[in-house]
Amino acid sequence: MSCGQDPWGCRYSRDKRACAMPCRSRGGKRTACWALLAWLAIGWTFVAVAKPDNVVNNGGFEQGEAGWQWQQWLGRALPGYIDRDDVREGRASFRFHEDGINHELWMAVEARIETGRDYELSLSLKPDRMPERAARVRLLVDGHGWYGSATGEVELVQTGGTHAWRTYAVPIAASALGNAKKVTIFIYHGQPSRGSLGVDAVSLKPAAPSRAPAPAPGAPAPSKAVTYSSSNPAVLVEQTDARVAIQAEPDRALYRVGALPRITIRAASVPDTLLTYRVVDGFGQVLSHKTATGAAADVPLPAGHGYYEIIAVLTKDGQALAEARRSIGVLPPPAKPVRDEPFGLWIQGREYYPELGVRWAREYIDWNVYRVEGDKYLAERAETFKWYRANNIRVLAYPASHPNEISREVIADTPEAWRAEEEWWTKIVQTLGRHVDAWAVVNEPIRGHWKGSDALIVRYWTLMRRIVDRYDTGKPLIGPSLSPNSAGPVEQYRDLLNMGFGKLIDAVEMHTYITSPEDNDWEGHTRRIREMTKAATGRDLPVWSTEHGSSATYQGELLQAQHLMRSWLEAKKIGYPVVIWHMFSHPQGTDMREVQFGIFRNRSAGEGPPQPRPAAVAFGVMTRQLAGAIYKRTADYFGPSVRAYVFERDGKAMMALWTTSQKTYDVTVSVGDETAVTSTGLFGRTTPLAAQGGLVRVTVDRNPQFIGPLPDFHLRAEPIARLDKTIDVLPGASSDATLMLVNPGPAAARFRVEWLPSDGWQFAMSEQEWTLKPHERKSVSLTATASHRLPIGQYQVYARVSRDGQPVTTVAVQATVLPQVRITKVEPRVIDGRPVVAGTLRRIDPKLDQATVRLEGSRAVGTVAFGGSDEAAFAVPVDNPAPDRLSDLKVAVLGADNKVQMEEGVRLSFIAAGHVKEKPAIDGDLGDWPGIAGGGALALQWRWDEQNLYLAVRVRDATHMQGQSPTEMWKDDSVQIGLAPGQPDQLVRGFLPGLQETDMMELDVGLRPSGASVYRHATLNKHLAPMGVVDPKLIRRAVRHQAGITTYELQIPVEQAGFKPLRAGQVLRVSLLVNGNDGQGRRTTEWFGGIKEAKDPNLFGHLILVP
Repeated sequence: MSCGQDPWGCRYSRDKRACAMPCRSRGGKRTACWALLAWLAIGWTFVAVAKPDNVVNNGGFEQGEAGWQWQQWLGRALPGYIDRDDVREGRASFRFHEDGINHELWMAVEARIETGRDYELSLSLKPDRMPERAARVRLLVDGHGWYGSATGEVELVQTGGTHAWRTYAVPIAASALGNAKKVTIFIYHGQPSRGSLGVDAVSLKPAAPSRAPAPAPGAPAPSKAVTYSSSNPAVLVEQTDARVAIQAEPDRALYRVGALPRITIRAASVPDTLLTYRVVDGFGQVLSHKTATGAAADVPLPAGHGYYEIIAVLTKDGQALAEARRSIGVLPPPAKPVRDEPFGLWIQGREYYPELGVRWAREYIDWNVYRVEGDKYLAERAETFKWYRANNIRVLAYPASHPNEISREVIADTPEAWRAEEEWWTKIVQTLGRHVDAWAVVNEPIRGHWKGSDALIVRYWTLMRRIVDRYDTGKPLIGPSLSPNSAGPVEQYRDLLNMGFGKLIDAVEMHTYITSPEDNDWEGHTRRIREMTKAATGRDLPVWSTEHGSSATYQGELLQAQHLMRSWLEAKKIGYPVVIWHMFSHPQGTDMREVQFGIFRNRSAGEGPPQPRPAAVAFGVMTRQLAGAIYKRTADYFGPSVRAYVFERDGKAMMALWTTSQKTYDVTVSVGDETAVTSTGLFGRTTPLAAQGGLVRVTVDRNPQFIGPLPDFHLRAEPIARLDKTIDVLPGASSDATLMLVNPGPAAARFRVEWLPSDGWQFAMSEQEWTLKPHERKSVSLTATASHRLPIGQYQVYARVSRDGQPVTTVAVQATVLPQVRITKVEPRVIDGRPVVAGTLRRIDPKLDQATVRLEGSRAVGTVAFGGSDEAAFAVPVDNPAPDRLSDLKVAVLGADNKVQMEEGVRLSFIAAGHVKEKPAIDGDLGDWPGIAGGGALALQWRWDEQNLYLAVRVRDATHMQGQSPTEMWKDDSVQIGLAPGQPDQLVRGFLPGLQETDMMELDVGLRPSGASVYRHATLNKHLAPMGVVDPKLIRRAVRHQAGITTYELQIPVEQAGFKPLRAGQVLRVSLLVNGNDGQGRRTTEWFGGIKEAKDPNLFGHLILVP
């Protein structure tokens, strides 16, 4: 992650001192943002004099890609090519496509405009086999964000699929452009490897000057509104003539508990309109929903919810005329600093850091700004850092941009460049060292993401190590800002350690973005990084996270808040001394994913406070709850689905409870003699919990909550009571277990165990009370019995433990009623020429002699006898499965009394590939493929031997047409073949996405004028089977067309698919797409799926290798 950039790499900030990054010119060198803007102003002065009709330069690509931007400063190649053959007008167009890239890319061009004028945006697009709606067009208005943000309609054009050239014209109103003098047109391809997008004739032409109608007599003047939309929720937009506006008095970013603002909604006086509003909390619950009469309404906010969103809509005849939104965050006073805390935040918003409870800021010192401003810039940086210190915020600093930089973070390798680098770094360390708490060097030098080498990384840190040791002795130097959660960066870090990098740092710097904080082994990855470092250096270095975050659309804002809170709970548990959240805000970003990392909504230009997203309030709640809190242990007695971390805070225990499941769980927590226990939720709502018998009941969901204060016995590593195992039992049967009791105190005590009522379960113990000596342990035998009426499934049963008559804890027992038999494997088979669903069963009930397997909707059943083994195979015939698509089947196994014990839904197909002893002649003559010469429009057959797959395809095609290049044969007559493993162990090695490998291989086969050609669009193994044109010696092929029939014949060696040698009984995944074009446009026939609409091997058919 970076600070966030516009298309030219300029970093923006409400506080330019806190975040200012140079722009990148097309040549890769950096100049100061304002210097580039000055150059543009001079250049566009000439354009303004000329007053061209179309203010877009080179919108038709007649001059190649000149003037267009695609993040080439990051080293990214042009995502497509200039097409001189297929054009809408003129002599050129652009074809947007890039193999192996499945994330969104964009092309952009800017244009200068005059204020007060309407414009018309026009462009021609030609999508070809793109996913639906994958092509988008947006307009970025300088200083105002996306055009259409006020209404939520920011997608000016959206298309996909396949169609001929189509011209789109979009009116651009002057009223929405404000005082902007520049706009940027963005054209997006959602999945560049899936289909192509033709772009041509991009223009922005002035229309007649707009004239605002005079207000009606007596009507109020247009209201000023600051709002946001659900399509762009992280960017605030100022509307000067809004029909509806929400005003907060006082107008702040955050408010204190007990001091809620006054909220007023004002609407324009339009006849026959209706003003409605609703107030929603951070969980999406509607707190109030009202209709207002008149042109203004006061909105009361119910206290105690922490986060509020007010949405006002003005309607007429049921149609929305205008909408406004405002979000409010309310927090108690920040926690007082107790010790060093890992609460970090960066990019903008520093004036709000103290209120949020931030304890670490990440700041860089920019060479390009210094080059323009000199020592004044360093003096300003020093003042900023001193302000941080005065507010108990520590500073991590690093140099950004370099003298003699030739690409991102890479300098020229000359003695002069290295001398200049050393002089610059020495100056910043000497000048700012006393205001800095830690030093870093460059940001994310990840292989494939920058043009430097590992040797350059070591050389950079060696230089900074020498400078810090000399001029800022004792300050930690960290690095290298890679990721512990991705295989590629971990391997790069291992290589750096082997080069001696570990001796240069005092802490390991990582960027720890992760899908889920708990379920992706973040803790294990971090531990392995520490172990690697210790093995290489002999030192146990801490790991810092200097970037961690989660992007969120409007619909995902609650998930972002949950992710934030859970991340710091996990970070406290793992022991991260620093975690810096990315980010406060970055409304100027053009990459929507980057913008939506912000936890505040902010303006791209103009003054005024930001507004919180739900995650911003969660951040403030987190710092208040976890300040001074020390992780002690995980309470695992609530069962595997409930997360329970116990912290010590102010000498008392506090428990954080949540789940990653979609379900909710009711648990009981022992509170001893505590009488003022509360639950504080994700957004700070605090609820008293009433104790009964020393226990409180809590409902746990995905939103973390903090329960406390709790007795200190929760802090002990060993619980007072614990069951030695889960209870797994058949209906009507019993299971023995052992309850372990511990007296943790220094005096003898009387302990009692009582099982709370639970329908269908009984727990029997020979005794219920025991006297335990100080620190004595006792094993208590018990028997758990499940009623024969209990349905199969999981249950949670509780026991209450008292000490000397006072409840002290609960034991949560995970209990499962087992089926008599389980399905352990299901797969398609062909036996004696008949398709069958085959698999294995595992007997749970030893008394069960046989089971029955049936397919839903079929009369066919299979009876399975177990005999002396608990494993048994089954095979059930399938009636008439579809020959060209997956069949949805439900397999059920029945036990005693014909009761269903387990059901499993599967999608299967049954394609038999026969074994061959003699290889077929690959000549296009399918005479040696019996059964394929039938009269259908499409026929195909697979065969195999240990080293090869063979494929024959027969297509009815009156006219053969194939005039495309190998990369685009799919536009004309050809066949595309998808191939994937049925099981991972069939591969030589697993595919590596970082090498642009995927989970399938895709071949395109066509008969070009030069002969049969094979092009590989996707690969499972880049080293054995690279993408591109495939040599005929590697994959033998033949294609013939005669008498209205095209035949394709291939021999695919296993190494050309990345497979190990084949064997009978294996199941592979295959698919085929037939492309046809007889001059009337492309048409397709797909055998199974997973090629045309989605590159997904789960949609492929099952190829069964029969003997």
